[in-house]
Amino acid sequence: MKKLNNRMDGKIMELFATPFPFDDFFLYVSNHVSVDKTLGVMGILSPKFLEVDGCIMWENVESIDYSKGRQKFTDATVKEREYYYNLFCIEDFFQVGEEVSDCVSETVEEGWRKYMDLKLAFARQIERYWRFALSECYPDKRFEFEISEKGIWPEDGACLTFWQVNE
Repeated sequence: MKKLNNRMDGKIMELFATPFPFDDFFLYVSNHVSVDKTLGVMGILSPKFLEVDGCIMWENVESIDYSKGRQKFTDATVKEREYYYNLFCIEDFFQVGEEVSDCVSETVEEGWRKYMDLKLAFARQIERYWRFALSECYPDKRFEFEISEKGIWPEDGACLTFWQVNE
């Protein structure tokens, strides 16, 4: 039998705070996540987009302010404005604390690295789904993404942003 998987590798579950004996996302979600929380996550995988002044932005508090005329960086280029307004600070996004791992031998540095690896895996999945959503909404445009674990100005930590590529 041949298995094909070009999606997220189930081995990422080894980094989860809650131990789970299988690398099966369906089993994990069915045992740990409610339907409303699952739908909430699915909603952020296909966001709404705004197009204002030639800029394409995902709908968020900053981009809504921009669309209402409360712009920052008025003399910036389209790329510079998109780079700023499309910034998704993953570091600050999760307001619910992580569960404490049962692994007591884990050092603080190992725990930090594990959590950062999870946030970066999340960012890569956001990029993947947002690329798809952008290509559906704007089939004639191309977009570039940046993911950083060290921050993207003015934010610190794991971040993602995107902008149009003019060819």
